Amino acid sequence: MSNFTFISATPKAPDGRMLSSLEIIDNLSRNYGGKVRCVPLYGNKEGLPKVYNLSINQHNDADIVVLLHDDITVNDCLLFDKLEDARKRGLDIVGVAGSKGYQILNPS
Repeated sequence: MSNFTFISATPKAPDGRMLSSLEIIDNLSRNYGGKVRCVPLYGNKEGLPKVYNLSINQHNDADIVVLLHDDITVNDCLLFDKLEDARKRGLDIVGVAGSKGYQILNPS
């Protein structure tokens, strides 16, 4: 089992709740046997590349680091398995770019 760190930066101030993008990951992780750490970065005023690079360096103990925008929704119950599979195949970077009009026509 891999150790995951999910990082999400937002310009918003903390409101006592986890960011929705990380809240979903936290819920999905309850069925996963490995270590999952969710890192919200509130009050971000820097560009995402700078914030993400600093975060990667700070959390380099994770097997897999996932960088999430604060406005995404993850609804794939196989997320952890798919990321572990990508790692086993020797992939260093995997990613998804989406849009509001995206439709899944042939789900895997």
